[in-house]
Amino acid sequence: MARSVFCHKLHYPSEKLHTSLFLNNMRLLHLFVFIGLAIPSFAQSDFDGDGLFDSIEDQIGTSNTDQDSDDDGIGDGAEYHIFLTDPTMLDSDSDGIQDGTELGFTGGMWGNPSMGVEGTDWNIFIPDANSAFTTDPLNPDTDGGGLIDGAEDLDFNGHFDPNTETDPLDPTDDIADSDGDGLADFKELIIGTDPWDRDSDDDGISDYDEHHNSHLDPLNIDIDGDGIQDGTELGIISPISGNPADGILGTDLAVWIADADPSTTTGPGNTDSDSGGLGDGDEDLNKNGAVDSGESDPLDSGDDVEGVYIAPLSPGIMTWIEYSGFLPDSLVTPVYSTNGPGTTIASGLGVVFDLRKPLTPLRAIQCNGIGYGVDYYTVPNSVAVGQRVWFQGYVLSPGMPPAVTGVVYRRVE
Repeated sequence: MARSVFCHKLHYPSEKLHTSLFLNNMRLLHLFVFIGLAIPSFAQSDFDGDGLFDSIEDQIGTSNTDQDSDDDGIGDGAEYHIFLTDPTMLDSDSDGIQDGTELGFTGGMWGNPSMGVEGTDWNIFIPDANSAFTTDPLNPDTDGGGLIDGAEDLDFNGHFDPNTETDPLDPTDDIADSDGDGLADFKELIIGTDPWDRDSDDDGISDYDEHHNSHLDPLNIDIDGDGIQDGTELGIISPISGNPADGILGTDLAVWIADADPSTTTGPGNTDSDSGGLGDGDEDLNKNGAVDSGESDPLDSGDDVEGVYIAPLSPGIMTWIEYSGFLPDSLVTPVYSTNGPGTTIASGLGVVFDLRKPLTPLRAIQCNGIGYGVDYYTVPNSVAVGQRVWFQGYVLSPGMPPAVTGVVYRRVE
């Protein structure tokens, strides 16, 4: 059954505005654009042709070279003049559903590439899956039933699925959200979370936020299994509060580990955030989100092999390689490859390198009496920013057969 279009209550006396009025508004916008284009350029200019003068775009923060600055499928001019939504915000009422999706838009702005004018970014915009079914982009709870639109339209696609969702245009089906976490009780029962616990897995992230993040699981405290809680990896320092008087639970402080350094975060869906070869949990030994004494950095691929540190690389800049924990008086020769891991048999040296040819040796480093050695070198100008460089050390220790270290890589900065 067709649904009526909702518009801002302050603009229209009725909550429900028929599709014909929506189409009339669009015709007015087209007329507005046409008239704007007919005005001589010395009066007012609209470079991107989105129906919004450049002077206004400068004032409100939109782009005069982008017809849809927030990529919600609605032109900047239509948002500013007709729908009263914010052309700098993808979701003006912060209910989780894009403005264009709420208003029934299925196509965005084309732009004008030949003039350097951008249109809607289709990697961002979510077209309305049912354009006859629209909600109010300026009211987070269109039907006033108590659940925000995004908590009813769980996949944010503008289509009501009666098997898994409640109707954001019907206040009578706004089933209770007992713990007030934004996730309706019936949905919590479907996915297995606790309707009376706002943080079922106690990782510091609400059930609602985890359920709506494709990389997280509200029932799994450590989605990638690296030993560090999801909330800790994401920099969470404040737990989800409950309401004990009403029997509503929040984050269990006996389980949750706050991030000790929220300025740095790792990927909760990536066991090795720096791709250096050592898992995040093997680098952050106490799993607290900070790089403490005796730990390597899960965001620094240059320290992922024990006893080896490759300093950051920049073309033409002096840097260093550092070795520690080797036998006294060991001689370590670093070699590098820009072709990645592989197998190179060095029968004359008695070892097999785990790098792909060609291999380039650097100056040998003599370790001291406690097995520590460091040497400085200049990064070749031939390497490109963003390129990966893999290193491995050829080790000669007194009284020991030749050996190689693990492989460490660095991305050129």
